[in-house]
Amino acid sequence: MELCLEELLSKANAEGDYISKDTFRSFVRYGLIVPNKKGRGRGRGVNTFYHHSDIEAIHDILTLKQIYNMTSWENMISLLYVKGSLVQWDKLQTRLLKFAEEMNGKFVFISDHPQEVEEAIPNLTVKLKRHEKPRTPSPEEQEAAQQYAFIAKVITDLSKSRGIPTVHALTFLRRLKIFGLPDFKETFEELFGNFELSKLRKSVLACSEADFYRIQQIILQSLKLWSEISALYPETRHVPFFGKVIGKLHDGFKTNDLFSKPEFLQLVVLSLIHISKKRKMELHKFLFNQKLTRRAFLLFRYLGALSSHSWSARKKVK
Repeated sequence: MELCLEELLSKANAEGDYISKDTFRSFVRYGLIVPNKKGRGRGRGVNTFYHHSDIEAIHDILTLKQIYNMTSWENMISLLYVKGSLVQWDKLQTRLLKFAEEMNGKFVFISDHPQEVEEAIPNLTVKLKRHEKPRTPSPEEQEAAQQYAFIAKVITDLSKSRGIPTVHALTFLRRLKIFGLPDFKETFEELFGNFELSKLRKSVLACSEADFYRIQQIILQSLKLWSEISALYPETRHVPFFGKVIGKLHDGFKTNDLFSKPEFLQLVVLSLIHISKKRKMELHKFLFNQKLTRRAFLLFRYLGALSSHSWSARKKVK
C-alpha cells in the first residue's frame, strides 16, 4: 500500500508516534527511511511515496533514539543497519567512508607524533585523585601503559601501509589474555597481514547493495547465535574464547552496551567489508547452516556445563 507523506505521518501520529515533517525529512536525508520514487513522465519530475511498513520504521527509529539518545541522527543509520532495518545503502556507504577517513586521519596523527603519544600514555593510564602527588604506577597501570604502546605500534604500521605485523598484534592480544585458539596466528595473518588502511576507502566504494545486504545478514545471524550461546552462561565474560573479547570491548569503549557506540558498529561493518568475498560467503554459509550452528551451540553448552561443574568442585574443595 502506497502512502503520500501526509498520509504516512497521519497514520504514525494516530499510533502515538508524533513526528513533524521536518524531522521526517531528516530521517530521509540521513538514510533512515527509504522513499519510493516514481517518475511522472519525461521532464515532469517524480512523485515520492512510502510503504505502510514505514509506519513501523518510524516507531523503531523513535524507540531506538529514546534508548540511545546520545547517538546522533547522522550515526543512527549504523545502529538501524546492524539491528536489521532497511536503510539507504548509499547513505550508509557515505557514512562509512567518512568514518574511514576520520580513522585514517587519527592514525596518521599518532604515527607522525610518536613523542606526543608517548607523553600522553601516562595520562591515560595513571588516574591521580584530586591534589594527589605523582606516584609510581601500579602493576595494572604499567600493564595498561604497555598495551597502549603496542596499540600505537600497530596504528603506526597501519598508517604506513605495512599491514598489521603479526608479532605486534599477537603480542598485544596475548597480553590481553584473549585468544587461545591454535590456528589464530594463521587466520590473523590471512585476514589482516596485508591490510592497508589507505585501500579501505576503495573497498567501501566497491560495495554494492547486495554486498551490504549480505553483510547485514551475517551480522544478524551472528547476533542471534551469540544471544543463544551467551544465554547459557551467567555472564558474557564467562563464555569461552569470545567472552573475554566482549569483556575487553566493554572495558575499552566504557559501556556494557556496544550498540550505544556508533564507532564500534562502523568498525565492525568496515572489518566485514575488508574480509574477502570468499571468506564472507563461507561465513554466510556457516551462519545459515542450521546443522553447523547447532553443533556450535551444543559445544558451548557442554563447555558451560563443564565450567559450572569445575567451579562447584573448586568451591567444595575450599
